[in-house]
Amino acid sequence: MAVNRTSFQSGIKHFPAARFSSTDQTLFFAETSGVILPLNTFSATQKSIETKGLAAPTRTQFRILPRYKNLPSTGFTLIELLIGIGIIAILIAMLLPVMNRARKTSRSVTCMSNLHTLATAFQSFTNSNNHCYPDPTQTQMSWESSLLPYVTPQTFQCPADGELYIAIGSSYDWRDTGSNSTTLAGKMITNASRARIVLVFEALPAWHNPKKINAAMLDGSTAELTYQECLADLKRPIKTPRPKSP
Repeated sequence: MAVNRTSFQSGIKHFPAARFSSTDQTLFFAETSGVILPLNTFSATQKSIETKGLAAPTRTQFRILPRYKNLPSTGFTLIELLIGIGIIAILIAMLLPVMNRARKTSRSVTCMSNLHTLATAFQSFTNSNNHCYPDPTQTQMSWESSLLPYVTPQTFQCPADGELYIAIGSSYDWRDTGSNSTTLAGKMITNASRARIVLVFEALPAWHNPKKINAAMLDGSTAELTYQECLADLKRPIKTPRPKSP
């Protein structure tokens, strides 16, 4: 708030207890009465204050308020804004790859958890069905439908699958090879004697890593295999070959 010389010489002006600035002189502020006086009118105005019935302040009750000319701007310059935007852009560029890797890892972990749950569901199914695995050709039901009493439908969805689950309701496949020596469909659990048999796996590779596929084994453990390793295991017999007699 700017106050000119005329306002002081014409009489006593009362203002709130705050700082004021003048463009032509230094002001004094009476903290006790709220009266603002210019230095050269202090003596004359002191008598006027007394005539108004106010307590006349002494000179020691006044303090000099500096003039505020050419105050610096409190905003940002264009260069400062550009520098700030540039720093933010660099930080985002550095964080995006890290966030993408974390997202991929999270999806892979969820997928592994789904596969482990499905492997456990297969074991629960065999316990309730004479220790035999599902046989879709006999039950006329998909293996997913056979396991639904033991899992939720969301278990069949891999977070990284944006195609198969939407189309057929499952992101996974299991060891139903159609070959008597390699399939588990309709077989008893005692028929599988080989260690580390692939039981259930992702229907397509490279959802998480190039040329990789997540799978769960017959014992419930999970692993990330190459697509070729998974195919090779599906072609191997489920029984351990007997050693040839000499």
